[in-house]
Amino acid sequence: MVLLRAAAVASMTLAILAIAGELSSVAQGAFSIWDGGGSNDNWTTGANWLDILGPGAAPANNGTADIVFPAAGGLVQTPLVNVPYSINSLQFANGNGRFVILGVAELTIGAGGVTNNDADIQSVIGPVKLSANQTWNAAAGPLQMDSVNLNGFNLNYAGAHQVDLISLIAGAGNLTVADAYTSTVKMVGPVNNGTADIVFPATGGVVQTPIVDVPYSI
Repeated sequence: MVLLRAAAVASMTLAILAIAGELSSVAQGAFSIWDGGGSNDNWTTGANWLDILGPGAAPANNGTADIVFPAAGGLVQTPLVNVPYSINSLQFANGNGRFVILGVAELTIGAGGVTNNDADIQSVIGPVKLSANQTWNAAAGPLQMDSVNLNGFNLNYAGAHQVDLISLIAGAGNLTVADAYTSTVKMVGPVNNGTADIVFPATGGVVQTPIVDVPYSI
């Protein structure tokens, strides 16, 4: 695995300061920064999380944690959601490299949503469930998301880069492509359960190009 702790202390400090700026728009509970320092890639391994004051600890699993993945050193990293986890938000900080978050268990995301502040595509390959209305913001680069359970909540898209849904959309709720979203929606997963509404409001004069690659029931 990639050991981010091997990076220079000065570089990590700069990354933390940059992350703090990027998190300014998030109503923070307690943000946790991945550094990949453990003996495995599990989310529950405390040594995988940065704590500049002492030994790391895994994020709180109660819907309050703001999860941050910093610069990946130009390599692909694969954090593993190894138990069901509930967080407030998921953010990919500006830097060089890609994260592919793997999930053998469900990741529940709250009102903070998902934001990509990096130019690389960032992926969540595993089941995701919403616990609040939220926005997925492909601000600086694309997002690729796997199976999504709207769970009765509304999901909004924002940003200038593509969001790919590569698997099932389940659960009641709305998926809204807002006029602030200026890129492509690509849905390549299987047929969903027919309860979600997909909303395309006024585009403000911007041409948008949703792509449906397979039959969908909504």
